[in-house]
Amino acid sequence: LIVAMDYFTKWIEAKAVATITGGQVKRFVWDNIECRFGIPGEIISDIAVDVVNNDKELRLNLDLLEERRELAVINEARSKSKMTKYYNSRVRGVAFQPGNLVYRSNDASHAAAGGKLG
Repeated sequence: LIVAMDYFTKWIEAKAVATITGGQVKRFVWDNIECRFGIPGEIISDIAVDVVNNDKELRLNLDLLEERRELAVINEARSKSKMTKYYNSRVRGVAFQPGNLVYRSNDASHAAAGGKLG
């Protein structure tokens, strides 16, 4: 099955074939696309850049760039404070008294790394 689709108009052209070869694809394109719709003699494009307006736009973008950065910093600070508040609301404060039994990591006795992973 050979399928060609115009993504702008969503028009589909399809042809069922047993095996797809280069010649069949070439013929499909010639019959269903080039002969039916034609090829323009020249492509017209209006991509001229207006230098005066372009300079004004660039200056305006540079002026707004600092404002955008400030807004990004404000949003980042707001997000950090929100995450801190969320984390601190779930942390349980523990106060130890003299004589309480606590778990202590004894790194001093394991000074030399050993074993397969250590």
